Amino acid sequence: SFSNFGDGVDVAAPGVNIFSTLPTFPNSEGPLNFGSLSGTSQATPFVAGLAGLIKATFPSLTNVQIRQAIESSTDDVPGAGTLYKFGRINANSAMIAAGEL
Repeated sequence: SFSNFGDGVDVAAPGVNIFSTLPTFPNSEGPLNFGSLSGTSQATPFVAGLAGLIKATFPSLTNVQIRQAIESSTDDVPGAGTLYKFGRINANSAMIAAGEL
């Protein structure tokens, strides 16, 4: 309910209570350097990191192929096909799919 969903969202990634760095100035979590955050800004790095891992491992793959590997290897979770096009990313499955391209 607090994150992006709909036709413009292709894959899902973990985005609730993700332990992360926080600003070093006082914020809603207090004057900590780490804490749990939720939202699209916490999920996006998982997908970007997976794309980077695939590119580093298989440098000849194009962006279209990397996207294909990620989208074709998702786990089916509630909301797939309605809240977002595909399921939740699966790094192991995506790496296997990328190696087969």
